[in-house]
Amino acid sequence: MIPFHTLAERHLVYVYCSVWILQFGYAARLAVQWRRSSLWKKATEPVHTPDSVVPRSHA
Repeated sequence: MIPFHTLAERHLVYVYCSVWILQFGYAARLAVQWRRSSLWKKATEPVHTPDSVVPRSHA
């Protein structure tokens, strides 16, 4: 258990927790925006390669 003997210790723990929440929230927000962006859609589309064309002389 986290010792909460003094008010300063409690505030330190609260500040650490709030910073972690802000950092993870910001990272989650960036991940959501990145997934919604057009770059994500382009990166996840299958690559369309043209069918190989065989000349009639080789068929």
